[in-house]
Amino acid sequence: MSSLTAEALLEAIDGPTPAGTLEGKSMPILTRLPGGALGFRIMGKFARSGAPVRVVRVTLESGQAVRVGEDQIFFKKGMVEAPASAIRPGDALEPAWDYRDGYVPPDLDGRRPADGTLRVAAVAPDGEAETFSAPIRETGRFFLTCGALLKA
Repeated sequence: MSSLTAEALLEAIDGPTPAGTLEGKSMPILTRLPGGALGFRIMGKFARSGAPVRVVRVTLESGQAVRVGEDQIFFKKGMVEAPASAIRPGDALEPAWDYRDGYVPPDLDGRRPADGTLRVAAVAPDGEAETFSAPIRETGRFFLTCGALLKA
């Protein structure tokens, strides 16, 4: 079950949407379909956790960060499930998209060659917070706006 802090941005059909604004609502969220294509499926009824949980801040190579419960499952390369508490700097995550393998955009100095992954830059404890969760139809997974694929 997902464990997102209120400010965690989901990639909804209307664009980046904080999880905390979806309490009690359903919303089409970007997911990876069974055949590998991207699409939207209904994620809903968002529910608030009964009590605060321990949270970690996962920072990605892009500089974007997300706060999630320690038990929030991320998908590492190859669709390997890993709780946020077990993710380490350098881990390769499943991304929403990437350039073709080996490509380096000429206007992005210092970007590593594309390899179909999103890399973790840092993971750190970040206190406690209420979290939000919701199921997602058909796939059981969803994308955050930062591009990481998580388990619902």
